[in-house]
Amino acid sequence: MKTINIIRNRPNVTYLIDELKSIGADYVLTEEEFRQTTIAKLTNNAVKCRLALNGVGGRSALMIASALDYNGILVTYGKKS
Repeated sequence: MKTINIIRNRPNVTYLIDELKSIGADYVLTEEEFRQTTIAKLTNNAVKCRLALNGVGGRSALMIASALDYNGILVTYGKKS
């Protein structure tokens, strides 16, 4: 299983990317970076996104859903307040 992690940009973004990769993240992108690429381009067509976990909701959930493979599943466990 490969993971693609999407985070919000912040002052310490490099530290967070390194931390996520140190615990097993395969790809870590800011929302802006994710908008500018496709899963196929990111992984050289090696990965099809079948499951997405979303802890925020809102516009980011739509962005994640658009990257899912046919019959992919999006689970939202949080919401934007």
